[in-house]
Amino acid sequence: MDMANGRKPSKGKNQHVIPTKEGWAVRGETNTKNTKIFSAKAEAESYARKIAKNQQTRLVIHSKDGKIQSANSYGNASVFSRGITKEEVQKLAPALKKLADYDKKGKK
Repeated sequence: MDMANGRKPSKGKNQHVIPTKEGWAVRGETNTKNTKIFSAKAEAESYARKIAKNQQTRLVIHSKDGKIQSANSYGNASVFSRGITKEEVQKLAPALKKLADYDKKGKK
């Protein structure tokens, strides 16, 4: 149990649904490679949701421009279950930019 917040740590990585040139990708938060690519966003969301529920992590869905559209927690991570604040988005921004930059470089 995490003594700082009284919750059990999650079992896996937060899952992101992100736009790519090929469609919509599911990618673990710190991964450099996509887990799977889908042509339809809804399919990617469904797949990522299953992973997030299984791993008791967060699901972060991005819009076509890469910005966070919505987020949900499927474990003990309460940040997204109450909604994400502007400050929290700003903290995530560098990691999300790295994901977007990698995607642009890797797909040229």
